[in-house]
Amino acid sequence: MSLNDTILPGPKLQNSVFNVLLRFRRYPIALAFDIGEMYLQIRIPAVERSYFRFLWRDLETDRRPDVYEFERIVFGDASAPFRVQFVAQENARGHKETFPLVAETIEKSTYMDYSLDSARTEAEAIELYNQLDSLWRLASMEPRKWVSNSSSVLENIASEKRASHVDLECGTIPSIRTLGVLWLAKDDVFSFQLEVVINVPFTKRSLLSRVAKIFDPLGFISPFVLRAKILLQELWTQGLGWDDPVKGDSYCGAKAWLEELEDLKSVFADDER
Repeated sequence: MSLNDTILPGPKLQNSVFNVLLRFRRYPIALAFDIGEMYLQIRIPAVERSYFRFLWRDLETDRRPDVYEFERIVFGDASAPFRVQFVAQENARGHKETFPLVAETIEKSTYMDYSLDSARTEAEAIELYNQLDSLWRLASMEPRKWVSNSSSVLENIASEKRASHVDLECGTIPSIRTLGVLWLAKDDVFSFQLEVVINVPFTKRSLLSRVAKIFDPLGFISPFVLRAKILLQELWTQGLGWDDPVKGDSYCGAKAWLEELEDLKSVFADDER
């Protein structure tokens, strides 16, 4: 019997990626960070640990295995996402009066172990950092890999807590993935890394594969993606199989879209430079 077939997963407490990204760029000064080994900071209640046993004998097949129990939340446990979010949000609610500025950040601007928020001024962003660092540590969690689009804010964050490749002396602020969307922190713009392969057979399968690889939760390039989806609808109405070659006007449309995908990639590459 599988534990996940019988365990209660709990209600969904995660915020939507769309909402978190919108809040992230509400104000001019952005802050992004994640929590180090977040799952492993939460203990499993002692009465539940017997359900998280595992056997180990270090490949010594001639002896009975030792029996161990996990003490911390296990990846793959169906209730783990709920447990993690509940601990984080309950910690924020319990200290809301002491840290009023950041309790909302944890409740509304956090997705699993990643937080994204913004402030009106650099002074407010520095205070946001200080309160967030203190509040997360009350739950024995370590905020790390801090990134901001403001050098002044980063100067107030200890170097060991910043994201790697942050070099303020050289003016280097790295680009990072914010919930799957590339954020060029120094320029403060969102961008896309697109894999473009032109020399492939044009089939319904290959076209759908290219469309599915574009992750754009905020809809920045939705007009461009919509053209490909309309083309896929046309292929369905033609009754083409997944690996049947695309011909005629549909072929021209698919080829043009893929070529423009290369142009789109070039534009964003220029932006990154």
